[in-house]
Amino acid sequence: MQHGGHAGAERARPLAGGAGSLVYRLHRWYIDYADGLAPAAHDEEVDFLFVDGGKGRMRRGDMLLHIVNHKNYHRGFVADMLYQVPATPPVTDLPVYLRDAHREPENAR
Repeated sequence: MQHGGHAGAERARPLAGGAGSLVYRLHRWYIDYADGLAPAAHDEEVDFLFVDGGKGRMRRGDMLLHIVNHKNYHRGFVADMLYQVPATPPVTDLPVYLRDAHREPENAR
């Protein structure tokens, strides 16, 4: 399975213009894929190549977990950079997000 990634030392160029739309479509694809994945498929092993060309094998469910965890790594890294500026980074704790994500603003009641 080719994932199109680059070596860790390479830096992706930022997307211009319709980047938000592209990110939304990518998020939607992952959500639809995960929602449509049969329970037995989570344990199916998939061969792939690491970005350095090494061979790897993971279960589909573990691949999805890796994607979620990898995103969190980057969020934490950005939050750390904001602390160094100094600036107040957004809250990144999952329990706080789950509590606040769908809360109605006080003035909307």
